Amino acid sequence: MLTKLVAILVLALCATFAVAQENQDECTRVLSHYGNETTVTVTCHLDGPITINENFTYATLHGIQNPAKQKESAVTDTEDDTTSNTISYRLIMAESGVSAIEDVGFGSVPNLKELNLGQNSLVSIGLLTFSGASNLENLDLGDNSITTIQPRSFVPLSNVKTLNLNNNNLTSINFFTFQGLDQVQYLYLDNNNISRWLSAAFASLWQLKYLHLAYNRISSLDGSKLTGMNSLKHLSLKDNVIESIEDGAFNSKPNLETLDLSGNKLNKITLGTFSGLTSLKTLNLRYNVIRTIDDYTFAHMPQLRELDLSHNGLATLSRGMFIGMENIKSFNVADNWMQATALSSDPEYGEPRSKLIESIGVVCRKPGVYYADFSGNSLTSMLQNVTEQCLGFDFSDPSQHVCVF
Repeated sequence: MLTKLVAILVLALCATFAVAQENQDECTRVLSHYGNETTVTVTCHLDGPITINENFTYATLHGIQNPAKQKESAVTDTEDDTTSNTISYRLIMAESGVSAIEDVGFGSVPNLKELNLGQNSLVSIGLLTFSGASNLENLDLGDNSITTIQPRSFVPLSNVKTLNLNNNNLTSINFFTFQGLDQVQYLYLDNNNISRWLSAAFASLWQLKYLHLAYNRISSLDGSKLTGMNSLKHLSLKDNVIESIEDGAFNSKPNLETLDLSGNKLNKITLGTFSGLTSLKTLNLRYNVIRTIDDYTFAHMPQLRELDLSHNGLATLSRGMFIGMENIKSFNVADNWMQATALSSDPEYGEPRSKLIESIGVVCRKPGVYYADFSGNSLTSMLQNVTEQCLGFDFSDPSQHVCVF
């Protein structure tokens, strides 16, 4: 009975190596030398379906052609001859029909540094899927069908700096989803179906600098969702369904430089909506339904360079909105509803004047502004009735200002 069991195991192992052998013609191996390190890049385009296990990974990375070889001697002659002190591996298996990964599927090659499994058919990540792959630095799982990530599945990946999960089917994230990614700096979650973003989901990601959550189903933001991530510099939440942002939600994000909230359903911006963003340089709010913006809203953003409010529902602007925006370079408020703005009579000049006219004068004369777009608001005919003294520049001479109407 024992002999029969051993025979079955041997046959199974040989079959695994045989699969790897059959795929050798579809895998290329390139060696690169950097100082004392040699990097072996293995690129495969397989037909699948493939379930990755420890033996398959080892055979594929080491280019095993003889199933009788033992793991200990399975390094190719080219790698044996190298004088480098360390050998690391990159495995690229994009679009190769990978449908599953067995537990510890990559544990046999601890010096695997980069893994690309994009454009496959993976549906879940288990607790032990990446156990043993502790030196992995870049992991691409984009363009799969992943719906489930078991809690703490990424704990073994404490050296990962980039994780791509774009174009999957995730619906929720919580504190345990990304726990263990102590060094991750780039996290891509665009084009999922995330609607449940639980409190402190990213709280353990102290090194995270770029977070991409575009094209999901997120409907609101508050401080609990944004807890942690003290190093965050770029946050993209474009094309979600965000209707509200809690006042003070960004108070713990003093290092954030770029915030993209375009393509959402925001209808108003209050004094506390963006408080705390003292380092913000670029704010994109285009394609919302914003109708009102409180005065002094941007006063606490001394570094703001670019503000995009185009394609919203603003009927007018006020001078108070621009207080504190001393470094603004680009201002876009094209395609709003300002054509409905009523002009009043200014007692000092005896001519049409409004908050909007005053605001245009303030923006177009701001030092450092190189582009201000007011087009798509039917303002040309209105401004032609306003004198140079009222507006602050000669509207008929575009060389005197930097605004587009």
